[in-house]
Amino acid sequence: MNVKYKLGGKEIELELNGSTFVGSDEVLLLQDENLIENTDWKEIVDFLIEADFVKIKDGSKSIIGDLILEAGGQIDENFELENYHLYVNNEIHLNLQK
Repeated sequence: MNVKYKLGGKEIELELNGSTFVGSDEVLLLQDENLIENTDWKEIVDFLIEADFVKIKDGSKSIIGDLILEAGGQIDENFELENYHLYVNNEIHLNLQK
C-alpha cells in the first residue's frame, strides 16, 4: 500500500508493507503509567550558559528575520522574536510555514 501526505509543503509517498489498522479514539496515557504525574515543575534547571543561549536566540532571530524578508515582509533594527507577530500578517506568516 502506498501512503501520500504533505509535510512542510512537500509531498511524501511511502510504501507500507504488512497490515494496517485504525486505532480507537482514546488517550493511551490514561491507561498507562504516567511518568510525569508526580514531577515537581517548580524547579528550573539551567542547561546553557547565558552566552550560548544568546547565540541560539540571535541565530534564530537572524534566520526568522531573513525568512520574513523573503516572504515579502519588513523588519527593522527593533525586530525581536518576542515581537514577531507585530512584523507579519496572516499571509506572510502562512508563507513562512511553507
